[in-house]
Amino acid sequence: MSKSKLDLSSIGKTNEGTFKYDWKRAVLYNLGIGAQAEDLPFVYERVKGGLKVFPSFATIAGGSALFFPGGTDFVRLLHGEQLIRLYKPFSPKGTIKTEALVENIFDKGKAAVIH
Repeated sequence: MSKSKLDLSSIGKTNEGTFKYDWKRAVLYNLGIGAQAEDLPFVYERVKGGLKVFPSFATIAGGSALFFPGGTDFVRLLHGEQLIRLYKPFSPKGTIKTEALVENIFDKGKAAVIH
């Protein structure tokens, strides 16, 4: 990717999003990553002690704030890393506030790294 095609104006910009979910969405996620019937706290909403949600559920919520500099070809996009800070376990329903930040854009010749 030549420098002339890189949109560096996104560096330092943030984007906020919100993600609303309920117990059904949480259970579908838990099942989708392999929870089984014997994992009752993760698959049954009326289990004693309450439904539990895997911490990695945050990766789904994080998508609500993602943005990419103009001209990004999503067919050629490779997701390299993601940082998640959890301050407490997820409840079975709620609203999650998310924030994405473009810290830097590195020209790699035929490609770029958006960090």
